[in-house]
Amino acid sequence: MISKLLVHSWLSFWRSKTLNRSLATTIFTWFMMGLLMLYALGLGVMLPKIISKISPDKDSISVLNGVLIFYWMFELLFRIIFQRNVTVNIQYYLTQRISGYFLAHYMLLKSWANLFLLITVLLFAPFAFGTIVGSYGLAKGWLWLGFLFAVSLFLHHLVIALHQLTKGRSLLPLVLGACILLAAYVNFAGYADFTFITKGLMAVVLVNPLIILVPILLSVALYFYDSRFIVGNLYLDSLPASTKVATEGVSSWISHLNSYGTIGQLMALELRLIWRNRRSRPIIIMSMFMEVYILYALITMSDVSVVAMFLLFATGAVMVNYGQLLFSWESSYFDFLMTRNFSVKTYLTSKFILFFSFSSISLIIVGLILVFIDTSLLYEVAIWYLINCGVFIYLIIGGTMIAPKPLDVNGPVMFNYEGMGVFQFLLVIPFMVIPLVVNLSLDYYLGNYWRILGLVLTGLLGIVMYKSMLANLAKGFSKRKYKILDGFRE
Repeated sequence: MISKLLVHSWLSFWRSKTLNRSLATTIFTWFMMGLLMLYALGLGVMLPKIISKISPDKDSISVLNGVLIFYWMFELLFRIIFQRNVTVNIQYYLTQRISGYFLAHYMLLKSWANLFLLITVLLFAPFAFGTIVGSYGLAKGWLWLGFLFAVSLFLHHLVIALHQLTKGRSLLPLVLGACILLAAYVNFAGYADFTFITKGLMAVVLVNPLIILVPILLSVALYFYDSRFIVGNLYLDSLPASTKVATEGVSSWISHLNSYGTIGQLMALELRLIWRNRRSRPIIIMSMFMEVYILYALITMSDVSVVAMFLLFATGAVMVNYGQLLFSWESSYFDFLMTRNFSVKTYLTSKFILFFSFSSISLIIVGLILVFIDTSLLYEVAIWYLINCGVFIYLIIGGTMIAPKPLDVNGPVMFNYEGMGVFQFLLVIPFMVIPLVVNLSLDYYLGNYWRILGLVLTGLLGIVMYKSMLANLAKGFSKRKYKILDGFRE
């Protein structure tokens, strides 16, 4: 029966109406996955040398065992954001003589073929069969690697359970990510030491092989919990009678935008799309974590002129990552939007205000952090915030009009390039090249004072002239509107 289900999945792929696009995307995705696995294997081979350079006076096994706690934390976080539960179109199978538990077991076992488990094996296998085997023997090497795999399998089923319990809410990864970053900062700043947890745990594993049964038994318990949940929700009649109304929670906050006319309604529609869908929501969350990394880069690099593009991304990471697919997010109901009674300029104005709000919120967050870390960077971040709002917003809106492609907002997040085309990739280049070239040129030929004045005036002029800029973009959009509609129907 399992072979038949696999054959059905294979035939469903080859008989799909979107085979050409799906085939090209699948080939490219598998290529990127293979490349990532090679990187993981290469990093695993280099682990002993990396550890010896970072901590030359310490035992490499002890150091790696201590860092495992942060590896598991980040694995849990990335699984929550990117891991997609395996699904099967079960409407046909429910009318056949097939057990619901069999379908549940099929989906859960199929989910074991995921990238996170492979990365765990490839990353730590060289260390296990090199350093661990050299110090403790072959049996201990297998035990050490097996324990890591069992923990990864436990996290896999834990995330499936969390997805079922939280219904994909966004607060969980945000809170978890904030806690992980805080714990990492406290640990590496020397205020506390959390590495002793996994350091002691893995030391016990190497002495007592029976400890490996703990993550295995926990994985088995979660496996059967997940299977029972799946079986309990195979039929629509099994869903709970009491459900939350749409006015509760975040939706009630977003609904206040409807009182601001058509522009507010369009913004509310897009915010709901971001909040409720599997692919758009993680992009916003990961952009926030990207800003944290950018802050770290800003603080550690002394020459601000060299890291101009980092300053740009500090307040524009959300705008750039989400804006690459600006119109593709709405491809499933783009026909509906284009037949409504509002102008193209009104539609584009809602995008402008949304991006302006994203950048402003990022400026506030980054500014509050820099107040406590390095106030000298505040004025530079503010300058490039003005450039984002006065220049690059228009580049994003105008650039995404060129050959946008349809995408499924509920599709997988990791290694999903649906909606991405040549123009979407090229759109990122101006953010990496223009700020650096302009910043260095103005600073070299005119001096720092005129550099600041020129950038500030350019940003302010772009913000003040937003009506005329959006009017010109609306004319270009009107000319390309029907090509975009045809592209979304492919």
